[in-house]
Amino acid sequence: MAASMRAALFLSTSARHSRLLRPRPSSASTLALLQPSSGTTHSTNSRRHPLLTQKETRRLFRATRRAENPVLIGIVVLVGATLAHYLLRAAQRISKADAKKEKSGGKASAHDDDDDDDEEDAAASKAGTGASASKRGFPVLGLDLGSLQACVTYVASKDTAPLVVENHEGRRSTPSFVGFEGGDLVVGQLARRARWRAPASVAFNIQRLLGETTYDDKLRPLFPFPVEASLTSDKNQPPIAMLLKGGRALTPIEASSRLLEDLVATAEHKLHHTPGFAVLAIPSYFGPQATSWALKAVADGTGLEIGEEEGGHGGCVEVVEDAVAALVCAHYSGAISQKEAFLGKPWLVVDVGGLNAQVSIVGLDPEVGLGVRGNRTSWAVGGEHMDGVLVQWLVEDFKGKNGGLDLGRDYLALERLYEAAEATKQELSSKVSSSVRLPFITADHRGPKHLEATVSRALLEKLASPILMQLEGPFKEVLEEAGMEMGDLEGVLLSGGSTRLPFVGDFVRERLLGGGEGGREGGVKVVVLEEVPPEEMVAVGAGYYGRTLID
Repeated sequence: MAASMRAALFLSTSARHSRLLRPRPSSASTLALLQPSSGTTHSTNSRRHPLLTQKETRRLFRATRRAENPVLIGIVVLVGATLAHYLLRAAQRISKADAKKEKSGGKASAHDDDDDDDEEDAAASKAGTGASASKRGFPVLGLDLGSLQACVTYVASKDTAPLVVENHEGRRSTPSFVGFEGGDLVVGQLARRARWRAPASVAFNIQRLLGETTYDDKLRPLFPFPVEASLTSDKNQPPIAMLLKGGRALTPIEASSRLLEDLVATAEHKLHHTPGFAVLAIPSYFGPQATSWALKAVADGTGLEIGEEEGGHGGCVEVVEDAVAALVCAHYSGAISQKEAFLGKPWLVVDVGGLNAQVSIVGLDPEVGLGVRGNRTSWAVGGEHMDGVLVQWLVEDFKGKNGGLDLGRDYLALERLYEAAEATKQELSSKVSSSVRLPFITADHRGPKHLEATVSRALLEKLASPILMQLEGPFKEVLEEAGMEMGDLEGVLLSGGSTRLPFVGDFVRERLLGGGEGGREGGVKVVVLEEVPPEEMVAVGAGYYGRTLID
């Protein structure tokens, strides 16, 4: 009996040692051991492996719990850090506003908060670029407000070309609109949507108002929103104010800086960098006073400092005429050589934009460098005017097909018609015809009505011909102003989104230059860029121009 007990004790001790020395099974093998075999019924106690105690089984279950997901943890940490950053900035802004309120003894305004934001953005720019506030650095932003569409490009280094920054909607341009909605100032597409619904609360074509140095009552009928003389006596502020419905009065500087702030914020979000230098393209007809206002607007919008030189030049913000920017873009894009662009005869730049067309002579002056020698602007030529005549044709066509129903009295229908006209015009730049289909455009007692029409490029050319004819006057006047003839020009450069339409280039060649088809008309070279979209030429050129100004 004693011998049997010793043998049993020995076997028990050997089994326990073998369990301790055996490698711990993995979670998968443990679960496999614990699962019953198919077709066999086990009791609760038989599910445990015979060599594992109940305590060890529990320990294995605790060890095989799901591991933490490092990606999820990283996302949570990033969101938390971002939230903490914005909460900290909000607290700093509140404390600064309270300090200003105590110092001034009055109520801190929203404009003061904007100033605080500008100061913080400037500090962030200084920290992000590693340069002082007065030293230019990369990345460089090229900005083009435009009369209807704004565009921003960035240059990362001395050896890279400007790239267009898409906005949060994925578009390469942003509408140059500002307005009030629910008492809040909105910009871009949000403001543009209210253009036909509430025209008195939305402002656009702000560059034209920024270029006006004096107020004239003749300006009122030119804009669908209220324009009045500014009450300020500060000569550093424009003498014009926009009294938008649902909000407060805005000066052209405020509206421009708010648009630029939106563009720069988009660029910073996309690039994860603050700009070290910014160049704004301005219309060629801007004078010294309007140029200084433009510099102030771009400084307010970017948070960068204006230079201490006369007129605000020499700082981290600069301006360039849009005609010069277009010529710079043509050169660096490889369309024309350096000798042709800067060392030869002057160039005639024809820029057909959204609400105006500019005819400018750009050349190198030994005293002032590359600049605009003459400019004439027509406010009756532009892509918006072509949209208007096409919308009028669609209204008349619908009226004839539907018993006199007039869509021109319905602002909802007008909004859809203008969007369709713009899309049709863009499509006709590469196709010979386009179909317009707008279901449920309106309704009468017989039920809903649908608009269907086919627009050919020849029809649009016929409708737009009276508009383009108004370019002849500025074309002749700018040559007379500069004392030049066609033979004194190196060439003609076309820019602006409306020059995508082939018949616009044909009009310049045949009517303005008196030639036929071909690259040279009357000995003058006509250049249309293929490498860069014409509506982006000015912004891209501003980026190239800014790159050359950094040491």
